[in-house]
Amino acid sequence: MIKWLIPALVLSALSLFGGSVRIYNDSPYHLSARIIAADGSDQGSLSLAPQQQGLWQSSSGGNSAWSLTPYTVILTCKNGKQFGVINGVQQGATVTANSAIGPLFCEKDKKESSSSKGEEDGQSPTYNPNQVPFDPYPNQQGNTPGSADPHSSPGDPIWGPP
Repeated sequence: MIKWLIPALVLSALSLFGGSVRIYNDSPYHLSARIIAADGSDQGSLSLAPQQQGLWQSSSGGNSAWSLTPYTVILTCKNGKQFGVINGVQQGATVTANSAIGPLFCEKDKKESSSSKGEEDGQSPTYNPNQVPFDPYPNQQGNTPGSADPHSSPGDPIWGPP
């Protein structure tokens, strides 16, 4: 009789605790994660910096008449636009931001992009689209390709016809 009493007590004690979901932001963006239960109720939210992990825990205490799982995790960017959605998240699961379904992209803040000229298109300010790869003189005006002599090519040593 006692053999069955201890496991029964452990299982009943575990049912008193609410659900939890571990969320890992493996994206380069600051995200907000909102957890929605299976019945559509809003369970809470977390704010996650890039490469940060957070643990959300339910405050319901397990006394709900309906199952709250599976959860849906909605990830949003700082500007409020949706980053992605993760459906079917079970209690105790670990999910990653890049496993979501959606754009998986956040636009830069207008303040950040206007602070540095040339970064509004996502490129570094020193980027030159006319610059050839392996250009030994990147500051040379005109960016001419130079001669076709394979011995003067600073790139691939096996350059030329086969």
